[in-house]
Amino acid sequence: MAFAFLPFPFLNSFSLPVQFLILLGLAFCAYRYDTFRGILLSIVGIYCLYKVTVPLVRWAFFVFKTIAWFGFYVNFFLLGIGYIFTGAMGIWNFPELLQTFMDSLEGK
Repeated sequence: MAFAFLPFPFLNSFSLPVQFLILLGLAFCAYRYDTFRGILLSIVGIYCLYKVTVPLVRWAFFVFKTIAWFGFYVNFFLLGIGYIFTGAMGIWNFPELLQTFMDSLEGK
C-alpha cells in the first residue's frame, strides 16, 4: 500500500522506502549539481505555486462576487426605502397638495 509522504504527482504511488530513496537521490543530485538544483527548485516551485494560486484565485473571485452582490442588494434596498418614504410623504401631504392645487386653479 502506498503512503503519500509528499503529495507530489507520481511520487505517492510508490511505497514509503522507494519514496525516501527517490527523495534522497534528488537531494544528492541537487547538492552535487547547481543546474540540477535550479531545475528541481523550478519544478517544485511551479508546482507549489500552482497548488497555492488556484485556490487563492477562487477565493478572491468569491470575495469579489460577494462584495459586488452585497453592493447590488444595498443599492436596491436603499432605492426601495427611498420609494417607500416618497410614497409615504406623498400620502401624508396629499391633502395639503390637493388644497394648494385647488387654490391655484381657483385663482386663474
